[in-house]
This record gives sequence, structure tokens and C-alpha cells, in this order.
Amino acid sequence: MRIDWKARFGNKTTLAAIATTTVVFAYQALAAFCIATTVDQKYVISLAGISMTLFMALEIATNPTTSSVSGKNDEWSGNKG
Repeated sequence: MRIDWKARFGNKTTLAAIATTTVVFAYQALAAFCIATTVDQKYVISLAGISMTLFMALEIATNPTTSSVSGKNDEWSGNKG
């Protein structure tokens, strides 16, 4: 079974999971080395959420279960044309 990584990274849920995991990991790594940050973690996650909403509006990240305005979801439905 091959995973279509291009389609996977175009999914908002996958992007949200990767973004939040990266932010949490970065803050935990900084805390482990006793490095204080001036930006609160909740603001960084909020910025990531705003970015993903913008990506959805621009159809950069799409929901694979709904049809897209431009027809970008053809690879999910199996249509080749």
C-alpha cells in the first residue's frame, strides 16, 4: 500500500496535527534546556490555526471528503479527468 504524501499534506487535519505536535515538541525541548521564551505557546498554536484557515480559504489544504470548487479532490475520488 502506497501513501500519497502530497494528498496527505494537503489535508487540514494532517496539517493541524503536524503543526501542534511541532509546537509542543519545540516548547518541551526549550523547557528541557531551561530556555525561556517570550511568546506563549497558545499564541503560536492560534497563529497556526489562522494559517490553516487561510490555507483552506485559498484551497491549498482541502477536505478530502467534500468536493472542491476547483476540482482538486479528483485524486481522492479516483476520477482521472
